[in-house]
Amino acid sequence: MVKRIFIVLMISMFLADPARGGEVIDEKASELSKLDEVIYLAKTRVKKAWRLRAGDLLKLMPTVTLGRRGTYEELQTKDTQIGISFNINQFWDINDSYNRRDALKLKATRQIETNGFIIRKYIDRKYLLKDRLWKFSQIKKSMDNPMEIATMDEKIDELKVKIQEIEINIEKAYAEIEYACVDVER
Repeated sequence: MVKRIFIVLMISMFLADPARGGEVIDEKASELSKLDEVIYLAKTRVKKAWRLRAGDLLKLMPTVTLGRRGTYEELQTKDTQIGISFNINQFWDINDSYNRRDALKLKATRQIETNGFIIRKYIDRKYLLKDRLWKFSQIKKSMDNPMEIATMDEKIDELKVKIQEIEINIEKAYAEIEYACVDVER
């Protein structure tokens, strides 16, 4: 009977600690799959962005002027003249903006890949720190000296702050991916 109670207690002790186990691996895998999905969608948005805009084509519209020549009394009897002029320099402006957008697409694609790499490394670092946090909490449970426990609590708090800073940096990198997509679509 004592053996059964001891086994039940040991099993409950292992199951009671949610900071360790398969859940951490699942969380990391889900974060990495979310990252892959975000990168794929961002690259797709960049690839689908047009290099030529409707506003560029409006530059090709001719300038139209209407007018009559003569004194004020003669204006009612004079013929109306229509003048149409085209500015050929607009073709060069359109080409420049096309090339600028093409370069911006390449730059945005590279920025997305770079931020994806940064996020991936932050996720790895975050879960290494979580593993260390779990180890420190296990060490703390086995300590008897209050001074050692207080020192271990300080280390645990420092790790928690580092994990929060990493999560903030991950969000910043996700925002930079979004900004790169918005810049290309503009």
